[in-house]
Amino acid sequence: PSDLAAALAANPPAGEFFLQQSLKLYEAQEDRSGIAASLNALGVSARDRGDYQSARKNFEESLACWRTLSDPLSTARCLHNLANVLKVQGEYQQAQSVLDEAIAKFEEWGDGSGAAWSINQQGDIAREQGDFTAARAFYERALQAFRAIGDRWGSARSLADLGSIYCEAKDFDEAESAYQGALQIFSELGHRRGMARTLEGLACLAAARGQGRR
Repeated sequence: PSDLAAALAANPPAGEFFLQQSLKLYEAQEDRSGIAASLNALGVSARDRGDYQSARKNFEESLACWRTLSDPLSTARCLHNLANVLKVQGEYQQAQSVLDEAIAKFEEWGDGSGAAWSINQQGDIAREQGDFTAARAFYERALQAFRAIGDRWGSARSLADLGSIYCEAKDFDEAESAYQGALQIFSELGHRRGMARTLEGLACLAAARGQGRR
């Protein structure tokens, strides 16, 4: 898996070639678990290069395979991936429904991290639709779930998302508290992308407060 990830990052066409070869070998052996995993990986590859139509097709085919197997967690992860593409395509209601199923499976089988990330994605979908009240509820629920399992990266992500929601609601004190909490965690983790995103949020907050120089 690490070699595949490196190949996809360094040379997407080569990574795609290896994935297609992997799929053909699994199909020749009628290995449905391998087929499902390869289709899911192809979906991730297509999504990352912006080919959402192909990504959706691969995730849906992968999901159909996983549903015939006794692997609820892999099914839930594929549902999460499919929901991400549905969100990008603007099919929000279907994305939320898919995530509801994913969360139920994650929680049933004790994957608190998977459930928390799917809940957080529900917040993203609500925010994209302008429903900030629902988004806030989802992000707060995700934050609680991340904290319960000690996932500091997830906690920081939910805090950053909450900061943006508080800022939209002009609840600036809550926004600053959430952003500062996220920034501290990202800094301690050395997560530079998270730090940059949170600093951007703090800049937007300062602008909303009329603090242009800050």
